[in-house]
Amino acid sequence: MNKVIAFTRGDIKTIFRDGLLIASLLGPLFLALFIRLAFPWLADLSYDHLQLDLALHYPFALSFLIMFTPMMVGTMTGLILLDERDEHMLNYYAVTPLGQTGYLLYRLFIPAFSSFIFSFLVLPLASLIELNYMAIFPVAVLAAFQAPLVAVLMGAFAGNKVEGLTLTKGLGFLFAGPAAGYLAPHPWNYSGAIIPPFWITEAFMASFTPDPAYAIYLLGGFIVHIILLRYLLKRFINRV
Repeated sequence: MNKVIAFTRGDIKTIFRDGLLIASLLGPLFLALFIRLAFPWLADLSYDHLQLDLALHYPFALSFLIMFTPMMVGTMTGLILLDERDEHMLNYYAVTPLGQTGYLLYRLFIPAFSSFIFSFLVLPLASLIELNYMAIFPVAVLAAFQAPLVAVLMGAFAGNKVEGLTLTKGLGFLFAGPAAGYLAPHPWNYSGAIIPPFWITEAFMASFTPDPAYAIYLLGGFIVHIILLRYLLKRFINRV
């Protein structure tokens, strides 16, 4: 436990010394405020000029926040992971009481737990409608997998922090899954199912209604995320 506390303190110091890491941490808060302040204005504007009621699509817009939050936490963790890998700190951790396995578990669990907690801070900040927190709870657990997924992805494929940042910019394609699931007609909407965030947004939107597919989206999401995380973790370990 003392080792974990020491690691956490070190991470906090690292974050507050790096403006890029601070920006990654504050990104979900800015997005939540934007949704809260700008969405009602955009909804009124679209209805007045296009007769399009954006309020009907608010759960879909809000689902991006629960997906975006762990992605930013994962980006922040991935940058720290790349620094530690380049400085060969993994060799040092391997001979400490924590061990290499303990270090990797820490790097997987802490961002997942942090993003889970963070989601319940930003969702009420952005929400203009009533949220069913009992139904959102397992969705937040599922979304938390995004944080270690992004972190290990950066560690497995990026050679340095610059490549890591370039890789995170390419993660915009992840939004294609939820977009396909929401906009494409049935059965083409399931074309986005191979992209992990598809399951998060679908489960989140199902939490607002008694949708029988809610449990299916959760189960499918956990399976997809666990398979992908195992693959990326193995690739990262081989690279190290």
